[in-house]
Amino acid sequence: MLKVIIIAGEHSGDILGSKIMASIKNFYDNEIFFEGVGGPLMKNEGLSNNLVPFQDLSVMGLFEIIPKLPKLLFHINYLRKYIISINPDILITIDSPDFNFRLVSKLKKYKFLKIHFVAPSVWAWRPGRAKKISDYYNHLFTLLPFEPKFFLKHGLPSTYIGNPIIDSFKEGNKNFLIEKLNFEREDKILLVLPGSRLSELRRMLPIYIKTTIKIIEKYDKLKIIYMVPDEYILITHKYLKDYMPLSKNLPNVLSVKNKYDIFSCVHLALATSGTISLELAIARIPSVISYKMSFFTYIILKLMVNSKWISLPNIILNKIVYPEFIQNKCTVQNLYEAINDLLCNNHKYLDQVKKIEKVKNELSIDIDLLNKEVPSIIINHIKSK
Repeated sequence: MLKVIIIAGEHSGDILGSKIMASIKNFYDNEIFFEGVGGPLMKNEGLSNNLVPFQDLSVMGLFEIIPKLPKLLFHINYLRKYIISINPDILITIDSPDFNFRLVSKLKKYKFLKIHFVAPSVWAWRPGRAKKISDYYNHLFTLLPFEPKFFLKHGLPSTYIGNPIIDSFKEGNKNFLIEKLNFEREDKILLVLPGSRLSELRRMLPIYIKTTIKIIEKYDKLKIIYMVPDEYILITHKYLKDYMPLSKNLPNVLSVKNKYDIFSCVHLALATSGTISLELAIARIPSVISYKMSFFTYIILKLMVNSKWISLPNIILNKIVYPEFIQNKCTVQNLYEAINDLLCNNHKYLDQVKKIEKVKNELSIDIDLLNKEVPSIIINHIKSK
């Protein structure tokens, strides 16, 4: 029996984790036992034992992590002891670098295969992590084409496998919002994406709601919908009611489960920076990107980060594609003006569409690469034992 520990800490990691598990099952005929940390998609692929709560690993920010640090350290210590006790054949970690790297550093002397997916952004900040994790892992899989070189020079075998978003992306039902919400085919629709973490929603929703109120004052026929993970639908409704108490027609809040159908219907988006910006680019949706964090986290990151931009489409193409409004620039007025530009200036709208079409080309790969590379490394490791 092949024993695999696999650890992911947020929605995007759950998506990738499920694909990794599927690729291992496709090549290995004998029994496989998966356990670790994952979400519903990984559970559907056969994650039999969730060792710690999946949502506990979803933390961002230098200072935001402090209140959760005791719990995270407890989870790391528990996982370390458990992994040592069962001595798995393979340990796979996905993203969540601060959690996963601390865990794997404590397992350095053990000989089971250690693989990490999603390279830390050493090209943007904390470049010393490249050398450090080269001592921890046997192999690294990256999602961006320019990343392997940062780790290969430190002796860590690294392979670009492309981004699973491209492989999983599909055309949605263009009549979805007509059927579900009785929208008209000619309606222009603004999609608001406040984030995938509760801390992001609490910080971004007040700004986004105030922005959309201002937009509706000018574009009264514009339809606005919010899209969030299922577990945050109720809290999003509450924010809308609190900030729009006199409104008889609150914006609809829909589940991220329907994102491909929603993407196929909307005209433009206002989004919190993250993986979603890449999905919007692949869906060819003109967008405005923003982000806010705690003041102290922002000050420290501003001193440490080398990247000009935070959204992946801008980073991949090395130029402004999506306008970004970060921290102090993330204001209702700035967001309103950027969205207004796209709504009233068709030339700017079409120019953004033309630019974002190049993102998918930059990331296009053999979609079977994940299914080839991961099994190959595992087979070679098993043969060498």
